[in-house]
Amino acid sequence: MHHLFLGLPVEQLAVAPYTPAVTEGRVFEVPGFPALYALPVIAGFVGADAVAAALAAGLDAGEETVLLVDVGTNGEVLLRHAGRLYACSAPAGPAFEGGEISQGMRAGPGAIEAVRFDGRDLVVTVIPGGPRSAAGGGGSGTEAARGICGSGLLDAAAALLEAGLMDETGRLTHAGPAAHRLAEGGRAVALAPGVQLTQKDLRSLQLAKGAIRSGIEVLLRVAGIGPARLDKVLLAGAFGNYLRRESAVATGLLPPVDPGRIQPIGNAAIAGAKLALLSRSARDRAEALARGARFVELATHPDFEEVFMEALNFPRVRPGA
Repeated sequence: MHHLFLGLPVEQLAVAPYTPAVTEGRVFEVPGFPALYALPVIAGFVGADAVAAALAAGLDAGEETVLLVDVGTNGEVLLRHAGRLYACSAPAGPAFEGGEISQGMRAGPGAIEAVRFDGRDLVVTVIPGGPRSAAGGGGSGTEAARGICGSGLLDAAAALLEAGLMDETGRLTHAGPAAHRLAEGGRAVALAPGVQLTQKDLRSLQLAKGAIRSGIEVLLRVAGIGPARLDKVLLAGAFGNYLRRESAVATGLLPPVDPGRIQPIGNAAIAGAKLALLSRSARDRAEALARGARFVELATHPDFEEVFMEALNFPRVRPGA
């Protein structure tokens, strides 16, 4: 989008090594408007939004080891450690935004946004504002579910693991007190009347979370550290604001860190863009961030295939734990 907006050639972004035409920030004129500024980019698919997020998060200052993850169709992962900034692109696909999920949807009225296991059964929370369904055949009724959004999808996987309805390979099983939720011969789980999560949906989730997690793991390896060295894990973007930190760790989307170290920071790209708009020194910082970042191409890293295959699995969970 950066290149298209600036009228730059994009053909080279369609083939390896996906080299951008320019990486520096650009000041340009649009008739009738003040001068406009486009932030620099780090690589072909680690763009100005990632630089803006790094700027807003202050990744150019401080001594802490900080991981910043923007979960989306094209996930971006940044790691600051020992004064260095590492970056990679982790193409997760649209599962976290409801795409490639049989009853997936954006977060909105009628979407299942949270799922938990209460020791006996799955309990869902539906975003209000949609149609209502009868509550046990009477009463005032409850919110009717129309589908499931990204935060609900991640919660559902964590709840299935805890309930013993899914093993670490992502396969649905008939174990546990909530086994009555299984449908279609064990190939789906009924979350709410009319809303199911299928085995294929769970495979799509595995691919998406595996892409993000493998990006994290490769950057940690390049930096020569393990998850225990992470002082903070920052979640950027709308999805990061709504996912449950515990579910992100339980499903293996994020490495095993104390959930207290995980912080949602909202739309950090917009926050960074505002900083750059209002401050020349912030623009200088953005340029320095982009220049100094070490981009890691996951596909060519020698450990990527091994790391990705491991990241597809869910952490082993003792049911009911």
